[in-house]
Amino acid sequence: IQAAIDATELSNTGIVHFPPGNYKISATLTLSDIGVILRGNGGISSITKITATHTTGPAIRIKQRSCGVEGIAIDSDATRYAATVTDGHGIHYEYNDIAGQSMARGKFYDVFITKQPLDGIHIAGGFELGLIEQVTVADCKRHGFVLDDGTRSARTNKDLAPFQFTLFSARAIECGGNALLL
Repeated sequence: IQAAIDATELSNTGIVHFPPGNYKISATLTLSDIGVILRGNGGISSITKITATHTTGPAIRIKQRSCGVEGIAIDSDATRYAATVTDGHGIHYEYNDIAGQSMARGKFYDVFITKQPLDGIHIAGGFELGLIEQVTVADCKRHGFVLDDGTRSARTNKDLAPFQFTLFSARAIECGGNALLL
């Protein structure tokens, strides 16, 4: 899967499509180029589902602007869910820690994230003009949604304009901490 993401980044095509099915990943999937979208055929209904088996790092790490996840369920196996980790998010959306720069236009639509060792979605360092729509986070050990301006993660790009994002039809159920942490 990572090779398909890397090929998409090299060819500037932008979309990695996951046909309906269950996919197991043993390492973090990393989106490192602008505009890459992971797209499945239905997240809330788990038509397209990614199950993370690794015990370090997030299931998906996004490191560039205008990237997102659409129509995908993200789960963990029992070993990952039981692990004690510092970066065990379903999705970790983080730009490089450069003063004055933030993430922009990230999009999460029709996503279901469950059983993560930390947060469902953790955004660090800004989320300018981002969209979280029809996203459910359930049974994560810490928080459902964390929108961290960089203060919590000790980043240098924390003195940016406030977050400007849309959170629409999203919910966090049975998470160990807050549903939404700003």
